Amino acid sequence: MSRRELPIDLPVTFTLPEADAAGVSRSRLRGLDLATPFRGVRLSRELADEEVAQLTSLMKLLPPSAAYSHRTSARLWNLPLPRRLEPTWPCDVTLPARLHRVRRPGVRCHTADRELARLANGLRVTSLGATWCDLAAELSVWELVQVGDSIVVRDGWDVLELGVAADRYDGRRGRVTIHEALPLIRAGSRSPRETYCRLLFHDWGLPAPELNADIHDHSGWIGCADFLWRERRTIVEYYGAVHGPTWKEDLARAAAFTDAGYAVVTVTNDDLALRRPAIRTRLARLLCTQRAGRGYACAPATGR
Repeated sequence: MSRRELPIDLPVTFTLPEADAAGVSRSRLRGLDLATPFRGVRLSRELADEEVAQLTSLMKLLPPSAAYSHRTSARLWNLPLPRRLEPTWPCDVTLPARLHRVRRPGVRCHTADRELARLANGLRVTSLGATWCDLAAELSVWELVQVGDSIVVRDGWDVLELGVAADRYDGRRGRVTIHEALPLIRAGSRSPRETYCRLLFHDWGLPAPELNADIHDHSGWIGCADFLWRERRTIVEYYGAVHGPTWKEDLARAAAFTDAGYAVVTVTNDDLALRRPAIRTRLARLLCTQRAGRGYACAPATGR
């Protein structure tokens, strides 16, 4: 017997009352083409393993004022999270402070008044600024800066906007982390590891570099340097795993920088893990003033 098609006006994810209203029988809801991600809701089995589809299903069972928040909102906003926070479930949901927490398997519920947004996929989430503040309870200062750097490069966001969000934050945890992270955020980093390198240079007391800066000579544009100290004619290029397929272009760009008279220091994850003192010594030699018999001295970093 052929399977009866579902009504075309029934949503891809639907609740049992929606199915009843559309005239779908309970036996049809047990069809093998449908999955039950949560009790009381159905969706196409083809979408059963997709997080957005699962979250859309769950949203139908939550109060209308509920929004995804914390780690879940961060994933939906495509913010960088450390691996320890990557597990998808339980998901984080925030309700207004006046409401009682929802108790449901797979849900970690919070109550707070937060600024909300709606994503292109239709899901309600806490705003970028509110999400950043809520993450402060679980992240270190440097991790929170990495998230902040990824926010301030987006349209409508800058450090001042994050500061406004921080002023609105009424959470009891994470305030110290927010206070320490906010002054360290800068627009310009293109990856969390670039932010990590920038914070490392700052921690070493090196002058603040230009980030992803264009370099030109008499013949025109040479390339874009990850970190540039223009007056000292020094460049740091960070090569992460993503650079594997483009290593020929990376080497050619570094050679062009060298031909133009720049000292180029390449940094990899292995360098950061195993050869950090050597990198620090070389950068100090290139960027800082040598004192007779007393090594190198750098001016305090001025960039934020």
